Amino acid sequence: MVELKWDIDEVESVKFIGYPTIKTQLENFWSVYGYGYTEHFSSFDNNGVMKWCLLVEELRKVGNKLIDDMINKDCLNKILNGFNIEWDQVFALAGEMDNLDISKLSDKEVFALFRKAYGIYSNSWNNGLTVEAVDMVLGDRFKKVLDKYELTTEEFSKLSEIPEQSFINERKKELMQIALNNDKDKLDIVRERYKWINTGHAGRDDYTYEQVLELFNDICKKDIDYASEIKKIDDFKQDVLDKKNDLIKKYDFNKDVLSILKIIDEWGPMHDKRKRLFMNIVYYVDTIIIEISKRLKIDLDDIHQYIGEEIIELENGTFVNKDEVEERKKAFIYYGKRINGEIEYTIKSGNDAEKFEEKLLGLSRIKETDVIEGKCGSSGNVKGIVKVVVKKDDMVKMNRGDILVSTMTRPELVPAMHKAGAIVTDEGGLTCHAAVVSREMGIPCLIGTIIGTRVLKDGDLVEVDADKGIVRKIQK
Repeated sequence: MVELKWDIDEVESVKFIGYPTIKTQLENFWSVYGYGYTEHFSSFDNNGVMKWCLLVEELRKVGNKLIDDMINKDCLNKILNGFNIEWDQVFALAGEMDNLDISKLSDKEVFALFRKAYGIYSNSWNNGLTVEAVDMVLGDRFKKVLDKYELTTEEFSKLSEIPEQSFINERKKELMQIALNNDKDKLDIVRERYKWINTGHAGRDDYTYEQVLELFNDICKKDIDYASEIKKIDDFKQDVLDKKNDLIKKYDFNKDVLSILKIIDEWGPMHDKRKRLFMNIVYYVDTIIIEISKRLKIDLDDIHQYIGEEIIELENGTFVNKDEVEERKKAFIYYGKRINGEIEYTIKSGNDAEKFEEKLLGLSRIKETDVIEGKCGSSGNVKGIVKVVVKKDDMVKMNRGDILVSTMTRPELVPAMHKAGAIVTDEGGLTCHAAVVSREMGIPCLIGTIIGTRVLKDGDLVEVDADKGIVRKIQK
């Protein structure tokens, strides 16, 4: 497989999203775990697409150390307990803000609320950011300890299954329950409960009644037994655990296998929960930013060029220079480097940012190839037409049966995933969003290709053989 120096996640994003993660990786992570990363940066192009970058070698090192500590120390409980505290803080804020009419608060109260919300957002990464590192190496670690047992691909897939339902399927269950009871009036309750589900790195995006209705009508068109499907969702966790227990009895796995299984079963669900937490906290933080932009008469696109600390300074009348805002729309980068325990931070915009990013990445030209390798996220084999989807606006390209190719999938891309015949991602590991949702949907998924979005183009005809871990271009 292709090996690059930097692990790069690409996603359409506002500027306040990534800055706290640099501090988490270079400062908080070291405080919590005693180790971490020495370099990290986020860069933005003129389309608002962020590259979120960590060194591959460091990700693997941190991932393996975390897995070792989860096996040999009490690190697993430490991560889960810490994450649960972050979860409680986010949803306490959500409850508070749901009972507020923010437009009636004073300016002082609005900025106090922003400082509180942004602080909760910044601290919400301390345990959630174990995901990228662990997920990168967990699959290979699991295969290594299973090597002597000669499992089939299907058996490995069953053992890798996360024994928790995703919130995407939770919403599906609620809609099927409404269809079963012929109680369409409750659709607005679903809209309100999942009002954050379109929100992501690009900021708040309200979930509309029309979108709920479209999904509901799509479910109603299918010839399915609602009661049976609801029961299947309710029984999902126990079914997954039963299948794992059957394989444990069949193979009499050693403690090394059982240790990794424990991580998958107990830590694995955190991946989907982190997505839910992230979407919620961004929804509420950006709600406050939208209110601030109205009060100070700052264009929303302009204030989305600010980092959180700069938004806080607006209370004191300190604005980011208009020329600087325009430069950030062209290109922007924030970079941190840890040297002997001290952190050096660099922020650049415009041409300076582009040159700095080029120097850091030093991306070499990827050779043209007809075969791309990755890892099986969900088994299966299918042929289809490639559609590269990075921004939400790209989803309109998707037709049913197309091969969705992305750097990584996110909940806001689920409408496109529902149309996909298969999914191919640059990033991801055993517990990633693409793998989890693809298994639920029953479609093939190839993850961790590294170069999928850089080699495959819209309109390419390809065969995705997830079981063999390859995508092959087919000559039309």
